[in-house]
Amino acid sequence: MQRACLFAAILAILLSVGCSKKNAGLSGTYKRQPPIPGGDVTMTFHEEGTFVGKNLGGAGKGRYKLEGRKLTITTTEMNGKPTQGKEAEPITTTLSEDGRSISDEGVQLIKQE
Repeated sequence: MQRACLFAAILAILLSVGCSKKNAGLSGTYKRQPPIPGGDVTMTFHEEGTFVGKNLGGAGKGRYKLEGRKLTITTTEMNGKPTQGKEAEPITTTLSEDGRSISDEGVQLIKQE
């Protein structure tokens, strides 16, 4: 459950640095669908390979790497503190073919306009 919440915030989001244009299709803000009662789960991806996210458990940031549709998210900080143990382990998920959603373990984030 902790890992799913972490993914939702960082995907829970929710940084494997890459400054290329290949991340341009991912950049933007994604929100969990359906929303969780009591708060939104969001992740904002930046072209330079970084992200910030929030969920009911707090806020996090880190880096990501997109290879084709394979998305690897690594949280480096949660609630202002460096991540350790399982929290610091990369999470691998899939970006939809159209780049409009990210799904993992039953959690789906939809890109916002």
